[in-house]
Parts: sequence; C-alpha cells; structure tokens
Amino acid sequence: MTTEAPRQADSDYGLLELDRDQCLSLLASAPIGRLVLNGLPAPSVLPVGFVLHAGAIHIRTRQAICDDAVKDGVLAAFEADAFDAGTRTGWSVVVLGRPALVTDRLVLDQVDALALRAWASGDRDSVLRIPVELVSGRRVGSGPLHAMPPAP
Repeated sequence: MTTEAPRQADSDYGLLELDRDQCLSLLASAPIGRLVLNGLPAPSVLPVGFVLHAGAIHIRTRQAICDDAVKDGVLAAFEADAFDAGTRTGWSVVVLGRPALVTDRLVLDQVDALALRAWASGDRDSVLRIPVELVSGRRVGSGPLHAMPPAP
C-alpha cells in the first residue's frame, strides 16, 4: 500500500512512491495494462485493455480467463505504466484485488459506455472486475507528476 510521503531511500535513487489518488489518476490515463493471475505451474501475465470505474478495474476478456481469475478467491494483480526511455522518466501502478465476473447488466452497460474494449481480437464477451483493494505506485525521474509521459 502507498504512503503519503516518499521514502527517503527510494527518493535518493529517483524513485518516489505515489499516493492512492495519484495512482488512480494515472491508471485512468492508461489504455493498456497487464493482468497477472496465479496459475500452475507459473503465473500468467496478459496485456489487456481496461477501464477504471466505480473503484475497480474492468477488463473485457474470454470467459476462460474469468473462470481462472475467480477460482479459489485468490488475489489478482493488475499493472499499468508509461515510460520515456529518452528522459528516463515514467511511472508504474500495481493494484491487488479479488476478481469477480461482472453479470449485472447495469454495470456492463456502464463500462461499455466508457469504451471498454478488449486488447486482443477474438471472442471477448466477458467482463472481469478487480476492485482496487490495495494500490501502490512509483514514479521514476524528477519533476512534477503532470510532466510525466502520458500513457501511450
């Protein structure tokens, strides 16, 4: 979880912790993130399109991904970032939450109205919701946060 003030050890190396509001603002600006699911024999990391709505990440994906994500009630991770290699600046935000399949028609209509699109082509007719239970973020480089590179 983030703290209000950057830790000195990190700021000495150009890494600054972001507070919750900064993390959520940056997440809302990113069109693509990575869904991380605990799987056997190894975790899966999937690039996904998403929207941040009502305190949760919403992802349009295949039903099989949703089934894997919600089994056993384990936490899923979600990460989004943006970096500028030329200036060596950027940010990264990680969310942890217990995923759930969205079946409520009102919520589905709301996230569709926010232009929720799948990143991959093919049959992606399910929506996975990951509530922002825990969030942490860091930025690399100096200068005000609004000067950070925008999400691609």
